[in-house]
Amino acid sequence: MIHHTAVIPGEKTAPRKKRDIDKYHQARGFEILCFGSVYHMAYHYLILPNGKVQAGRPERCEGAHAEGYNSYLGISVVGDFSSEDNPTGKKGPTKPSDKQIAALIQLCRRLQHRYNIPLQHIVRHSDISSTKCPGNEFPFRAVLHQLELPGGVESRSR
Repeated sequence: MIHHTAVIPGEKTAPRKKRDIDKYHQARGFEILCFGSVYHMAYHYLILPNGKVQAGRPERCEGAHAEGYNSYLGISVVGDFSSEDNPTGKKGPTKPSDKQIAALIQLCRRLQHRYNIPLQHIVRHSDISSTKCPGNEFPFRAVLHQLELPGGVESRSR
């Protein structure tokens, strides 16, 4: 399931690092004890604007990112991609960076292969809940299209 971080309530911009999200999710009570360790971040993965993928809670631990769908792996892309909530970019990136999209596609491919996840099970938070997440400026159809291609982004650039 794909999310955007949006803006943490009380802050002016989207979180810039994993620690910001971890602290916010801790305050919201998203803590889980899993395999002897405590995790707060609700997502399994976080993709930073530079395309770096950071692990949240382990894949084998239930997420806390979408009520009723926390068995799905949660991936959050840093930014606020809602043109209504972030029309001018004052709250962070209005669209995912090319590096974020490339990292997301690579991560989704890896997870699809590892867990035999069909394309139709790659969904946005807004597909299963009444939310705008990951925002109307998130290029979901383009991401799905890349995932349908045999080599995705990598094969196009050769």
